[in-house]
Amino acid sequence: GDNGLNLSIGGAELFPDSSSALTGPGRPPFLFYVELDNSTEPLTSSKTRDGWLRKLRFYEELQNASASRFRVLGIVTRSKQRQQNIAALAGSMASNPQRSLFLGVYLPDYLREARPLTSPIFTDHRALHVSLLPTSIAVSKPAREVPSPERALTMIGAGAEVPTA
Repeated sequence: GDNGLNLSIGGAELFPDSSSALTGPGRPPFLFYVELDNSTEPLTSSKTRDGWLRKLRFYEELQNASASRFRVLGIVTRSKQRQQNIAALAGSMASNPQRSLFLGVYLPDYLREARPLTSPIFTDHRALHVSLLPTSIAVSKPAREVPSPERALTMIGAGAEVPTA
């Protein structure tokens, strides 16, 4: 990614495609590192700088050493099967299987959903469908829903290839 965020641990570095934190009153922030997947790298090649095997190992090590919790969002643009494969890879390497470090979503599913943050469209490493945010968060003033074309443009600006089919 070219967002300027440089994560490092144990001499290894990673530049996520994006990062964000969502906050709610009286709750700790939800921190997310975003990885866009345009199906250009093999999942398990440890040689490539951007391969998922390397990224997941890095995030596992970072989370094990970090006091603050975060999630890795894998946004997959071309194939729901690939999103499931990345989630399965995350599960196979999870040092703490109870911890949901990786959440994957297929971009067309995200864009179709009226309320993507609180809908169970994300898949964790156990193949469970979960929402990004707990639905128990009371929202006194609902956030403005961004129409799909705007969301698609935001994703394209972040480097995703939005399918046209």
